[in-house]
Amino acid sequence: RPLDKSEVLKILNKFYKRKEMQRLAADSGLDARLFHQAFISFRKYVMESNSLNTELHIILNDICCGAGHVDDLFPYFMRHAKQIFPMLDCMDDLRKISDLRLPVNWYPEARAIQRKIIFHAGPTNSGKTYHAIQRYLSAKTGVYCGPLKLLA
Repeated sequence: RPLDKSEVLKILNKFYKRKEMQRLAADSGLDARLFHQAFISFRKYVMESNSLNTELHIILNDICCGAGHVDDLFPYFMRHAKQIFPMLDCMDDLRKISDLRLPVNWYPEARAIQRKIIFHAGPTNSGKTYHAIQRYLSAKTGVYCGPLKLLA
């Protein structure tokens, strides 16, 4: 049977106002601004669509009849939100690669390599650069990092 648009609008607004839905959306990567934008788009889709997804139509009908709960809309809302904001599908990967809290865990293979680092320090005009370059030239392998005043 056709849905009563005014009743559907009430249901959608009730869904939008539920703090639990906002929290679930935030857990899925939708902050308040994105949640609002996704909801506006979802509401427009539901209200203006001539051929609404069958499952969504049934869920809305059940909620109208009291057999369902407004929270049942969440999976359909998120499916719609992911169409609008495709980056939501890779939020976990984005969180992992942007987590800069534990650099000690980065590049474990490189950190496992045994290295010998020689630091030349001393007063001005004491031959630090000269001696560092001599040691570098006499080594089998190595990397020379120039005077810090040049690197700064």
